[in-house]
Amino acid sequence: MERGRANHAHGSAHFKAKLTDEEVVEIRWASGKHKDIALRYGIDTSSVTRIKAGEVWTHIPGELPPRDPNYRRGMDNARAKVTPEMAAEIFADPGRQIDIAARLGVSQTTVSKIKRSEHWLTRQSV
Repeated sequence: MERGRANHAHGSAHFKAKLTDEEVVEIRWASGKHKDIALRYGIDTSSVTRIKAGEVWTHIPGELPPRDPNYRRGMDNARAKVTPEMAAEIFADPGRQIDIAARLGVSQTTVSKIKRSEHWLTRQSV
């Protein structure tokens, strides 16, 4: 830090940034599929999702757009593989995540996110 080697740049000032602050604001309010938005800006679909959710580029002021009222999560999603009972079982199981995922036919990422209460909000719904 004293020798000026620390790089604490954020946003477009960071040497690996692909977007400008203005583009991030545009992405926040862009409509359409995340895949199409990502292609337009030359970034990954997950980056679009995280920008719209306010998880990244948080230093940029401004209001986030309201979430799509038709967006369904957890048991409200008709395509969900996990039931509330499965989510409770995953959350309570002390075994290895990879083994739990294989046994229940879901990804290890899904198991991990349920255990961290990022999906299903297990602690509140069980």
